[in-house]
Amino acid sequence: MLPRVSTIVLLLALLPLRAPAQADAQALRVGPGGDYTSLTDALAAAQPGAVIELLEGVQTGQWTIDKPLTLSGQPGAVLDGAGKGTLLTIAAAGVLIEGLSIRNSGNSLLNDDAAIKVTASDTRIINNRLADIHHAIYVRDGAAHTLIRGNSIHGREALVPEDRGNAIHLWNAPDALVEQNIVEGVRDGIYVGFAPRSSFRANVFRRVRYGIHFMYADDNLFEDNSFEQSEAGAALMYSRHITLRRNTFAFSRSSRAYGLLLQECDNVLAEDNLLIGNSRALFVNVTRDSQFTHNLFAANDLAVQIYAAATNNRFSGNDFVANMRLVELDQAGSTNWDGNYWEEYHGLDMDSDGYGDGAFSTGDPLGTLTTDHPQLKLFRYSPAVQALEASERAFPVIELPAITDAHPAMRPVAQSSGRLPVLPSPPRGGGQIILVALACILAALGVAWVGRTGPRGMRAAVERRQKPAQLTSSAAHRTIVSPYHVEPDND
Repeated sequence: MLPRVSTIVLLLALLPLRAPAQADAQALRVGPGGDYTSLTDALAAAQPGAVIELLEGVQTGQWTIDKPLTLSGQPGAVLDGAGKGTLLTIAAAGVLIEGLSIRNSGNSLLNDDAAIKVTASDTRIINNRLADIHHAIYVRDGAAHTLIRGNSIHGREALVPEDRGNAIHLWNAPDALVEQNIVEGVRDGIYVGFAPRSSFRANVFRRVRYGIHFMYADDNLFEDNSFEQSEAGAALMYSRHITLRRNTFAFSRSSRAYGLLLQECDNVLAEDNLLIGNSRALFVNVTRDSQFTHNLFAANDLAVQIYAAATNNRFSGNDFVANMRLVELDQAGSTNWDGNYWEEYHGLDMDSDGYGDGAFSTGDPLGTLTTDHPQLKLFRYSPAVQALEASERAFPVIELPAITDAHPAMRPVAQSSGRLPVLPSPPRGGGQIILVALACILAALGVAWVGRTGPRGMRAAVERRQKPAQLTSSAAHRTIVSPYHVEPDND
């Protein structure tokens, strides 16, 4: 008993000796009226563990941090690179950069100029504003456990994308956490190469080439991110064990645009994602053993483009609503489709189990032509094409690559889950065009909602279908009604 009491007394005696060491961390203030007028001098004088605070004002130059410390800024504290090189190089583990405005880096593609370049582990970069920079944050050389949180990044949008840098560049940077950043006007929002076991959460990417350009990185998580108005929301390649959950891929529109592109990825789980208003919502090639479930594909030119080299994949419980084309195949493959909601399905549910009694199949006569002749999309909803598709459904004579859903859902599945992301606002200047296009689709289709259930549910189905269908999420600020019109939520 006595030895145990002695040990406790000794520990209590040592606590006061340790507390002052933490409380008395060296504090240096830099700027007018501070301890130093120059950040260069403050870094030279700083001891490991020091806290350097920049006062309001502009510090111009390039700096290397080679000891663990905190560099923070008061409102109005600015680091300016004068258009030369990299502003901050982090060469020691355990550095925190917080609350700074960083601007005007060099623009060398060869030297990978950046606002912040990280070559050491356990770096934290939090709540900074980075603008007029080439790369914003560049992590390399095996630097692990980097935290990048809450930063606002705006690139040199006046340049063509190929001449810009990336917002966040991870190269040989395992176990990173990138969250709650807002990125606009750069080349790629996040470029990832050889960064396994990393997580990307609640980031917003707008007007970039690729929201995420991702290669050779296994065991990664993408959750609650928003990718809008880009050439590709996310391009994921040559990786395994990727989870995509509750992300939004919206308004990527051009002849080469994709919401989500998967190239040679295995064991992907994509669930509860929203893909809306894209030229192509999802592209899948040489991707195997993957699950796509409870995703909403809405108002896309083409919902899914999948090649036969993509094998043993499964689509279940997804909603396909208001898409111009559903699925494009090069040839029938081994993808399994089951239990999805297809707006175009008009079968019956005689046993009222929630699934159609007959399978849903789609082969697109016009789609095979528009692949090589995009101008033919103009005739998508013409009477001639409608007649061609109706006759092909009644008397199939053209051999087309097609998908078959053996148990099509009678009601939306993903929209009923309550787990979808908030619906995004249409891009400024382009929302009206999308609305007009959707209205034209409605007028051309003359949608009839009657006759998809058996006798027991027929009356209820007719009454239900007289009300506008809604595309909603658990916390949606906007609702797609009908589903061809967008209006503010009144809640």
